[in-house]
Amino acid sequence: MIAGDGYRYSGKNHDRQAIATLQAEIPSVRTTIVVSRLGLDVSELSGSVSWSDATAGSFEIMCEPVDFDHPLWVLFSSGTTGKPKGIVHGHGGVVVEHLKALSFHFDLGETDTFFWYTSSSWMMWNFQIAGLLVGSTVICYDGSPAYPAPDALWALASELGVAVLGTSPAYLQASERAGLRPAETYELTALRILGATGSVRRQPHITGYLSTSDARSRSHPAPAARTSSVRSLDGRPPSRSGRERSPLRRSASLWKRGTATDEPCVKKSASSW
Repeated sequence: MIAGDGYRYSGKNHDRQAIATLQAEIPSVRTTIVVSRLGLDVSELSGSVSWSDATAGSFEIMCEPVDFDHPLWVLFSSGTTGKPKGIVHGHGGVVVEHLKALSFHFDLGETDTFFWYTSSSWMMWNFQIAGLLVGSTVICYDGSPAYPAPDALWALASELGVAVLGTSPAYLQASERAGLRPAETYELTALRILGATGSVRRQPHITGYLSTSDARSRSHPAPAARTSSVRSLDGRPPSRSGRERSPLRRSASLWKRGTATDEPCVKKSASSW
């Protein structure tokens, strides 16, 4: 089992006291690798080893060929129609689906920055990390989307030149209530697509404050009198002349390596692995 010693949210530290409980309730766990996020003392955990010790040394990466439908991970349904149901995803199917969506639907490539606000417990984290398959720079945000201020995500999108930004209806509505006008406050000309997932939402006016031409929201078209350069996931993909891609011929050399920073984000750099 791999677990963090805690996490930081809205400027506050929270330790993971559940590690010992999980160890006791899952008899098959033989070793627990603990990632130090808060620098807490976890020496009392039985069968534990630190991440730094577990990854120390130099070892050759061995890739084991598997069948196209060999299980890759199990994701669970949301539970809206009953108890959550485990769904097994195979290696080949997931890769093809992600390449299709990211290349053809999102038009992401090696010069783009991809940021979807999510956590590793949600399937959008898997989808975001797949941005590495098409060579995009990926941003992983750790913490509250409204800390230290309600415009935290807009500020980050501006600072890092995000091309595809994913968030939630709740955050868009919170931005409205806070009276935010992102395009007037931040440089968002790199932003092409704004996605909102996780729940049903009403049409937010915030999409009208993003730029100055041709916009669509995820669920409904933006008001004609207030348009934007941002297209949503249900709008037709943006066309950029002189740019062609062959996503199915991309190789593992496009994966990126990044460095961790303090709250709120971990940014993937453009250096090759």
